[in-house]
Amino acid sequence: MKSWKKKNKIGKFFSILTVFVQENINNTVLVLKSLILIHTYIKKGPSEILNERKVLELIKYIFYHWKDILTQQQTNPGRDKKRSLYTVNLIIGYCEKL
Repeated sequence: MKSWKKKNKIGKFFSILTVFVQENINNTVLVLKSLILIHTYIKKGPSEILNERKVLELIKYIFYHWKDILTQQQTNPGRDKKRSLYTVNLIIGYCEKL
């Protein structure tokens, strides 16, 4: 909420979020909730968010990591029992929309 008043807090928020996502990149629930948080922040937050480079880098990081998971699932189906094809495609599609 401080970023609405203090624009320099935008970068700090996304630095903290990036560290959190990097630590939990394989957790589907936490990645989806992080994407929802980013979406809400873009939608309702200050307009300066669109100029922040860290937002795009974080979304690209998530996208490419999960794209790799998708290719691994397609080349070796049934090996990954934690993630369904639906959730992997959901995360990839959400990143594309953002």
